[in-house]
Amino acid sequence: MAQGGTLTYNITYSNRGYIGSEYNVYNTMLIDTLPPEVNYVSSSDGGVYDSTNHTVIWDIGTVEYDSLFMRVSVNVTVDPSTTIGTYLVNFAVIDGDGSMPAVAFDADTVVGAEGDEEVPLLQLYKTDDVTTVAQGGTLTYNITYSNRGYIGSEYNVYNTMLIDTLPPEVNYVSSSDGGVYDSTNHTVIWDIGTVEYDSLFMHVSVNVTVNPSTTVGTYLVNFAVIDGDGSMPVVVFDADTVVVGGEVPNPQNPIPEFPTIALPVIAVLGLALFFQRRKD
Repeated sequence: MAQGGTLTYNITYSNRGYIGSEYNVYNTMLIDTLPPEVNYVSSSDGGVYDSTNHTVIWDIGTVEYDSLFMRVSVNVTVDPSTTIGTYLVNFAVIDGDGSMPAVAFDADTVVGAEGDEEVPLLQLYKTDDVTTVAQGGTLTYNITYSNRGYIGSEYNVYNTMLIDTLPPEVNYVSSSDGGVYDSTNHTVIWDIGTVEYDSLFMHVSVNVTVNPSTTVGTYLVNFAVIDGDGSMPVVVFDADTVVVGGEVPNPQNPIPEFPTIALPVIAVLGLALFFQRRKD
């Protein structure tokens, strides 16, 4: 993105609910925090700009079950004095009654007026494919990563590391593809090396058991980070509710699964948030 250029951030949200569930999300708010290096121009669908916090706020209200790919957008300009090579980090949060917050990130590299110098961008997805788990039960965290680059670019990512931080309430059992367990930090580490451009849906996994003494209703919050030379870090989250003996939580208080987070696009179960930027 050139100094003084324009960007349109397109934010798409959905409510897919749990598998087999049909729950609305009420009093939904979407807040987009703009990079300090950009100037707000306009926003769609009633988005209100808060100049104090440099945010755009949408009071969405109710997001009905199976509302898919609802879209809002923000137009900005890049400050002409922005230092070449600066990352424009933009993030948005959506939250509502009965849902865990979902977060999406987007980043660009600011370059000189002569043209764009794009960098590869990793994508990361994570799920355990369940919404509840019993005390003493087992979980498999499946983590998928890709290097799609930017449109029209073909860049590899080198010296790539993937680190999965396990919830304190689980015990490590095993991991695939050479993942090494670090008992001190309760993490699993993959030294991936090079992720070539257009490497899609590369998969690793971790098997864990839930501590039998975990309190009923505890959220198991697990997050993973992937990073490499020339790419922005990507973070992804996953969460489950622990219940006794496989019982299902109160259906009157469903909480969709915690979001997966990727740069620049998010794919989420539950209340979903997708983030994409367009350059003009």
